[in-house]
Amino acid sequence: MGQGAMLRIYNGTPMNVRKTQGGPGYQMNAWGPPDNVNAKSAQQFYFEFNQGFGKEPGDDKAEVWYNLDSTSLSCKITASGSNDTGMFYLNFQLGWSNSDIHPSSLPYYIFWHSGMDKWKLIDHDSHSISDNIEDGDDGKYQMYELKLVQIRAFCKDDQEAINVGTALVDDNQSSQVFQSFINRVNNNIK
Repeated sequence: MGQGAMLRIYNGTPMNVRKTQGGPGYQMNAWGPPDNVNAKSAQQFYFEFNQGFGKEPGDDKAEVWYNLDSTSLSCKITASGSNDTGMFYLNFQLGWSNSDIHPSSLPYYIFWHSGMDKWKLIDHDSHSISDNIEDGDDGKYQMYELKLVQIRAFCKDDQEAINVGTALVDDNQSSQVFQSFINRVNNNIK
């Protein structure tokens, strides 16, 4: 038995997220990402590394690529272990082109994941969802979350989306317009 956890993927876009690549992984006991996450919905899956906690994690690795319908917008989620650190990691990287993330024009795509205190514009960097996957002390698996959101999908018009995007770019996420938007997102993606 290895170190395992759950990942819940929230799709806050008007498009379906579809798996395009990814297999069972290398030296993974479990890796079963969903084939699809429908628009404005969520799916979760269990993953487990081959090595038990406290043992050498070896080179356990698995990844999955998702696209938003037939667009060029893509996302890669990777689970891996490291002998150097003795820890298990969960990361994601987004493949949006600059024209799709530029803050001066719609649509804005943003993301949030477990452990983040603020939402961010989608970019090309690799982001750590967890630097150390741990089973819960009570025997329950840790739940990690990844939310991908198109701002316009949760706004009444383009002007509201621009106001939300401006609050994000200006690092004013405590503003009323941004907080109202986040409440709408969290109440509408189940």
